[in-house]
Amino acid sequence: MLSRIILFISLISVCYGIFQELTVYSGDDRSGESVSFRQKLSDMTRWQNFIQESKSYCQIGWWEGYDSKNFEGDVSYRSQFHPQLTCFNVPFPSNVQSLRHQGPLDTQYEALSIYEGSPTEAWSGVELMATYGSATGIGFVPKGLLISGGSNWTTYPNEDFTGPSTCWLGSNDEDFTKFALSNTTIVLSMERGCR
Repeated sequence: MLSRIILFISLISVCYGIFQELTVYSGDDRSGESVSFRQKLSDMTRWQNFIQESKSYCQIGWWEGYDSKNFEGDVSYRSQFHPQLTCFNVPFPSNVQSLRHQGPLDTQYEALSIYEGSPTEAWSGVELMATYGSATGIGFVPKGLLISGGSNWTTYPNEDFTGPSTCWLGSNDEDFTKFALSNTTIVLSMERGCR
């Protein structure tokens, strides 16, 4: 029985991951009314008045806010990756029109996220996420790539998994491994694992 308990505790410690969350407060030092976000929001209009009056915020994970809806335009809020709850006693940027955590909600979830990007920002615009198997029919040439959960992925320049392949290695030491892609790196299909 004791060996089962030790095995269970060991499995829990190995499966550590975080759920990304951002909370905005109306008062200083996490006081007053609050709004918490765990989802990707392409239109922040509903919360704009509250955010404009905010006095502090806290976050866990990697969040980006854009000055236009649909994750486009300039990045008006960019955080570093925070693996633990980190709080700031300043207003949340009021010009954020769309907001999302990068990659999956659970940072240990094995996934490959690709981003349409813009001329100035690799991780903006449309985001597509593959979580298992393979994906094709992407519809754009991505400018940013993000691997979570320490998984490895193979990408191809053609939609039918042909052409010179590239193996992308995720890190088991980091929650995310990110790559800004050059204009010559074309990704139109992808599959889990390195081939």
